[in-house]
Amino acid sequence: MAVATSGKTWPLLGNVIVNVGARGALIILTIVSTPVILHRLGTAAFGVYILAITLGGLLALLDFGLTPALITSLSHAWHQQRRDESERLVGTALTLYLLIGAAGGLSFAALVPWAVQDLLHVPAALQPSARTALWLSTAGFTVNMWLAVFNAVPYALQRYDLVAARIVGLSLVTTAALILYALAGGVLEGFVIINIGGTALGLLIFYLISRRLLPGVGFTPRLNGQAFRQLGRFSIFKFAGTVGGIFTFRFDQFAVGAILGVSAAGIYSIPANASQKLLSLLGELASPFFPRASTLRADPARMRALFLIGARLLTLVAAPILLLLFALADPVLTYWIGGAQGTVVAHASSGAFRWLLAALLIQSLAVIPVIFCEALGKPEINNGFAVASALIHIPLVLILVPIFGITGAALALFINSATQTLAFVIYASRSLFHVTVVELVRRTVIRPLIAAALMAGLAYLVGRPLIHNRVSLILVLLASPLIYLAAAFPLSALTIEDLGYVLPLAERLPAWMPVRDRIVRLGRRPGANM
Repeated sequence: MAVATSGKTWPLLGNVIVNVGARGALIILTIVSTPVILHRLGTAAFGVYILAITLGGLLALLDFGLTPALITSLSHAWHQQRRDESERLVGTALTLYLLIGAAGGLSFAALVPWAVQDLLHVPAALQPSARTALWLSTAGFTVNMWLAVFNAVPYALQRYDLVAARIVGLSLVTTAALILYALAGGVLEGFVIINIGGTALGLLIFYLISRRLLPGVGFTPRLNGQAFRQLGRFSIFKFAGTVGGIFTFRFDQFAVGAILGVSAAGIYSIPANASQKLLSLLGELASPFFPRASTLRADPARMRALFLIGARLLTLVAAPILLLLFALADPVLTYWIGGAQGTVVAHASSGAFRWLLAALLIQSLAVIPVIFCEALGKPEINNGFAVASALIHIPLVLILVPIFGITGAALALFINSATQTLAFVIYASRSLFHVTVVELVRRTVIRPLIAAALMAGLAYLVGRPLIHNRVSLILVLLASPLIYLAAAFPLSALTIEDLGYVLPLAERLPAWMPVRDRIVRLGRRPGANM
């Protein structure tokens, strides 16, 4: 598929690079801030802090799938230059967000005392702070919901550069504020306020940006029947999938807190949140394929080729990251957190971390099929499987956590992924793109997986004994991708042809960068994908 030289390649590739860069920066900032906050608050208060932040994800259920519905509908209307329809969509969505934010915030605020005392069993000395933190979190949800329409506009107009700038810029500010506040002796409520403030500031900035991106469109609350029905058709399926996804990836932390206590929730949240950040990174890598796939609905052959390219790209990125962390789970947790708490966290959660990473490797196979299902206008497929995932996951967590502790929560996700997720990947590949299991494995999975397994094996046998502190850990982590690349080329997991895909990006690099000319020369070779 000759995508390397088409005029449309740079937006797709540029959006991929921008999205991954932004999420990668966010992961780095999380790595830096987590041990500082944990050491300041202690395990129990840190557990409450994570649950307060996670509560925003659970409250996102009240979005009812409205945000992706608005992004899809607004993107189509604006690019068709239907300004009146765009204004009806924005006004209707704004009205719905205002109603949802007010009703949801008040309802959940009323449940906070019960959640602190009876559901999460927070220690008595910590309960006043925990109640305040959760009340602040519900207030933050209310404000964020009121402003969510402005967050959707840049996505609808495919301005990923603005999204990335907001993510990186505000994350830098927020992380710096959290670290400084922790070093100054901050308290639980203050950490929650800083997070809420950063999110609210970002959405306010997007309000100003949205007005510039949609000139002539009024941002006045209104309720238009046609726009309401248009948003509702998409959101009903998306909401079902969102419910399933949130219960699959958020329920476990609350279940651990309710069954084992907030200290256990705090320890489990470290590998769990790291895994969710990695999955988010993979999602951002794939999201620019959505608009490209949407334009190829009438061309099954090109759609199929794009599907296989995207699936292989995700595996090339996901396999080495996840298998390397799997091999080095103990030292990563130990030296990431540091000190005595790092040893405790590694001892208690390294097993859970490995099960989560194994589950994540399976989940990564579903990222591209999910994107393509919605791009083809078939959200009922992926979201139907997401509902099934929740129905499998919730009882598994409730059964396995009392038996295996926090490792049981991770094991539940692995079992869920090995059954429901693999079934979804096989079904979507065969029904939508006529790609058999054998072809999918042969063309997208097996070679990158073998190269990543060789790298992980060497990292475990050779690199792991050399790790004695954070510096040596970082050196091993940085050296391992070189081993992966050395294995990927002989195995044809990565080929000269692939460099044709990065040629447009390489040509835009500064001329003084030594890697630029090398990539350009390789990318222009006859064997490259031109």
